[in-house]
Amino acid sequence: MAGGQDGLGTPTVRGTPPRWAAAPPPDAEAEGRGRRTMVRLMALSAVHWFAMILRMQAENELWIQHYHGDYAAQARTVGNTRSAAAALGFIITPIFAGLTDAHGRRPVLFLASAVSILKNLIVALQPTARNLIISTGLSTLTMASWELASQAMVVDVFNAQRAAAGPAAAASLGGALSKLQMIPSTMSIICPVIGGALAAKSLRLPFAVQAALCSLNTVFLLALPETLPRTKRKPFTLKGSNALAALLKLFSRGAKLRSLALLQFLSDLTDMRAIWM
Repeated sequence: MAGGQDGLGTPTVRGTPPRWAAAPPPDAEAEGRGRRTMVRLMALSAVHWFAMILRMQAENELWIQHYHGDYAAQARTVGNTRSAAAALGFIITPIFAGLTDAHGRRPVLFLASAVSILKNLIVALQPTARNLIISTGLSTLTMASWELASQAMVVDVFNAQRAAAGPAAAASLGGALSKLQMIPSTMSIICPVIGGALAAKSLRLPFAVQAALCSLNTVFLLALPETLPRTKRKPFTLKGSNALAALLKLFSRGAKLRSLALLQFLSDLTDMRAIWM
């Protein structure tokens, strides 16, 4: 059949679309998938952190009511509880890191949402001091698992875009991670106002709303694609998830990494989320 030439000078057959009208190149498709994944992840993270911080005022008031104005006893119990929760976080963080590399990012995000539902339901149904202590420990699990899996997902998307489009076309990894880190800080501004209004109606209400939001997030997680291919997953081992070994390895990787670790430590000391939750 007679034909002509497309815009690139390639002969074409009549009825066949030219090369420039064909489907988009794979790198454009990968970039589009990565952008959609990032938008969904940011939206899910916003709901997650909104729900995490919403309970702050109600939790503080429940502690006050339990101790009937004995602020010294309240301070000791809350301080010991949160120190124990922080120690638990130190132990389990490398474990969750290993699980995200072995089973993918999505299962760990599902786990974080499921634990968030549980920790709020037990307080909403029975707001006792014992349940507040249990809920604080479970909060450590949700914070560690969600932060690790969401940050790993951002790195996966960046690596996929860089492999498809080249370093020049890939989005900035630092910019994407900074946007993810801005979410809890933004929620720390919004949530106290809304949480205080809910607590004024009922001290159980913020916990019930938080459980409902986490349930909603769990459903929407189904629309979030897995970003870690099975070919890149690593087997999980308890030896590789040892917290002390991970810390020693971190400080043996050079002066720059040690400096970054120290800066992160100082930043965490001033992080209000560590005090609130």
